Amino acid sequence: MTTDCGKCGQEQLPGLDVLKFCMALLVVSIHTHLFKEYGWLSFAFCPGFAVPVFFVVSSYLYFRKPVVNLQTLFHYVRRLAVFYAFWFVLLLPCTIAIQKWHAHFDWVSFSKCLFLGSTFRGSYFIMALMIGVPVVQLLRKCLHPLAALFATFAAHAIFQYHWGMDVLWGSHSFLPFLLWIQVGSLLAPLSRWRGETTWARLMALPVLYAGMRVPALLPFARAAFTVALFSLFLDCPITFRPAYVTLRKMSILIFVTHFVFADAVHLLAASRLPALDNSLIQFTVVLGCAALLSWCILKLQTKRFFGWLKYGM
Repeated sequence: MTTDCGKCGQEQLPGLDVLKFCMALLVVSIHTHLFKEYGWLSFAFCPGFAVPVFFVVSSYLYFRKPVVNLQTLFHYVRRLAVFYAFWFVLLLPCTIAIQKWHAHFDWVSFSKCLFLGSTFRGSYFIMALMIGVPVVQLLRKCLHPLAALFATFAAHAIFQYHWGMDVLWGSHSFLPFLLWIQVGSLLAPLSRWRGETTWARLMALPVLYAGMRVPALLPFARAAFTVALFSLFLDCPITFRPAYVTLRKMSILIFVTHFVFADAVHLLAASRLPALDNSLIQFTVVLGCAALLSWCILKLQTKRFFGWLKYGM
């Protein structure tokens, strides 16, 4: 996958492949408001850790490479830039309609969306990696790891509690996501955590999950839950299968493409097909369409005349 910078000659980690696919499903559930009709279940369902896990996994896979230098960074950012450009062009008609660029286009607003938000839906994730990974790599050279962790956590907390910075920088700028990139870089040297602590981490998950429902504890509980979940899947004794690589590739494709289907379903539910105004139906339809499109892209990119699709993965 683009955000993982390829295999990089390292061992396969099927647990992380499965984890990323599961997080893609949770991201779809966020944008289809899954369980909104079901009271307590809607309150208990808290998938807000899905995007942080995406960042941690992508950062971990980058920083665990044997050599991380300027050449490595340039290659990584270049691949992300190609990936961004591919989907920007492909989704441009939808972006123009949503952003209303056909009625009014402003370069200042566009630049802010590009670097501190989103142009096409979900593009903040790609840009946050393009900016955040170099920033964290610089922090690793200039600051003690704990000092860098404190600085990135402070930035995250400022945005979490809406202390004014999100007005200037935008809530989807790279700043609040530096924490997750820093966490991934700190975990990178710890290739695997085998041992008795696996069950302790498993038992801690429900407690940390409950902590995310308390606003005052959310920044701390979400960070701890993200690390615990990541470590469990990293240690998961799954035998490598090619299907897990397919799931990994599909996860980022589902992340990028599901917004179009989610918007379409919401519009249809509000205007022509009120039967679609059900979160379970919307989740199923959006996920099914995004997964089918992702699978088709994976299959077609190996065929004649469709090789250009490889730049979108």
